[in-house]
Amino acid sequence: MQNNKTRAIVEGAIINGLYLIILMLALYTPLSFILVFVLPVPFIIYAKRNDLKSIIITALAVFILSFLIGNLFFLSVSIFMVLPGIIMGIAYRKGVSAWTVIARGTFSYLLVYILYLAIANYLFHMNLPNMILNMMDEGNKLVQSNMDAILKSLPSEQNTPEYKQQWENVKQDINTTVVQVKEIFIILMPSLLITSSFMLAFVSHIISRRVFKRLGTSVQGLPKFQDLHLPRWILYYYFIAFFILLFPDIKNYLFLYNVAMNGSYLLGIVLLVLGISVITKYWIIRGWNRGIFTVLVLIMLFFTPFTQIFLYIGIIELLFNLRNRFSEK
Repeated sequence: MQNNKTRAIVEGAIINGLYLIILMLALYTPLSFILVFVLPVPFIIYAKRNDLKSIIITALAVFILSFLIGNLFFLSVSIFMVLPGIIMGIAYRKGVSAWTVIARGTFSYLLVYILYLAIANYLFHMNLPNMILNMMDEGNKLVQSNMDAILKSLPSEQNTPEYKQQWENVKQDINTTVVQVKEIFIILMPSLLITSSFMLAFVSHIISRRVFKRLGTSVQGLPKFQDLHLPRWILYYYFIAFFILLFPDIKNYLFLYNVAMNGSYLLGIVLLVLGISVITKYWIIRGWNRGIFTVLVLIMLFFTPFTQIFLYIGIIELLFNLRNRFSEK
């Protein structure tokens, strides 16, 4: 028993030191985009290997150290990263499936997101969504002023009324785009929070599983991507959300419109991923180079027509079980 306590204390000290190093690298170097997915991993590992009392003590220690080394911002980042890491680590210890671990991680990230938004709004009177919208407005104003400066700097022979009108049309198009982006951002904010929470949990699982493998610890992995299967009810809810958005005056019913928009967005992403899974299966059956396929998919995701094709393939898969049809040939 004493040996277990000593091991937990030593591991906790190592975990805290490792976490703080990663935290400082994430906040002070350009590696932040990558390290944000690594930050929960030390506590995922620790929570998998130790009891709840040791986990709580180690977490409180890292919160105090984060505040002392940095400031309130360091502490807030640590809370955001450590708590979901602990939840995922405990889930690993219970031996649940990989999808259950990711789901619990997603839910915990989402709860922390909501907690932060509530604290910022009610305690510090900071409306973070409005701050982001104001940043969009400021960026738009900067673009507009730069365009005016460029127009004034042009030679008089080029600064014709027709040319000025073209610039005004461009400025109007930019304004319209910014207004549309702001409207979509407000509506889809719940979906964006869920999506980012899922991505954090998903990538943290991928990294953690590799670390566990190096440590000689076995945890359940995800099924192969090409064998991804989804329940058909996803398609039914997607169609319901899609048809609700077709009603002419649906924007007058704000709550229903927001629910339909977020449902359509989230379920559309799920169907898109399923479509890519189907194509992956077909590509593997044909024996083609997987590296080329990965590059092609990443490129095509930046073009709307291809993302729509992936989504339609996902719909066809749920309707007609497409993979079984071509895998039997």
